[in-house]
Amino acid sequence: YKDQFFVDIENEKISLRPYVASSDLVVGGNKGSVTIDIANSGGYDVNSLELTLLPSENYKLLSTSNYIYIGDVDADDIESEDFDIYVNKGARQVKIPIQLTYEVDDHEYTDDHILTLNLLTTNEAKKLGLVKSDTGTWITIAVVLGIVGYIIYRRRFRKR
Repeated sequence: YKDQFFVDIENEKISLRPYVASSDLVVGGNKGSVTIDIANSGGYDVNSLELTLLPSENYKLLSTSNYIYIGDVDADDIESEDFDIYVNKGARQVKIPIQLTYEVDDHEYTDDHILTLNLLTTNEAKKLGLVKSDTGTWITIAVVLGIVGYIIYRRRFRKR
């Protein structure tokens, strides 16, 4: 697995660089969308680009397919694809292995990458206001139980 894949063709380079561009996943134990960008920062246009999410214990794929046909990617261009995944509770980092297959000048190439999605703990996410605190729910439950208890107490007190 490589961070970046270079192929020399007549002193030029093909450079496809995939990365996690965005995600609505903040903490583990949730499902969400992950956007993977593939930047073609090399000097050659890439043809027939295919992206495959490889199996991993780090996440469960919720999208209908782990395969996307992207097609042509011009030099100095970026293509984006979204995948829905579920991340186990307590996960702090998700490793997403992918495989890129493409053609340049009638030569086919395949390279593997491992992308990293960093997550927060629940407490960190609450401090940053990225997830809602359960405090409001517990206060609501306590108020409702208090009202029910008061009603039961008043009914029994009136009967005596």
